[in-house]
Amino acid sequence: FTSDTETSVPEALEAFLESESFADAICNAVSLGGDTDTQAAIAGAAAEAYYGVPAAVWQQSDTYLTPDLRNILHAFSRQYMKN
Repeated sequence: FTSDTETSVPEALEAFLESESFADAICNAVSLGGDTDTQAAIAGAAAEAYYGVPAAVWQQSDTYLTPDLRNILHAFSRQYMKN
């Protein structure tokens, strides 16, 4: 699939608007089919701003990052995130 803004953005926002949690928004986006990685990224970004990200998800995602990327993410989070 190629990314198509005309369909990916509205579907991603619909997935977020119909969600009840961070994980639900991502699951909704994936269940739509199509350009699921783009839709889930957009829905996940909106859900993060609205719901926050569960601590367990942060902890698990940290294990996938290289040390340099982990340092960048943590510095960004300290500077710009509420939590």
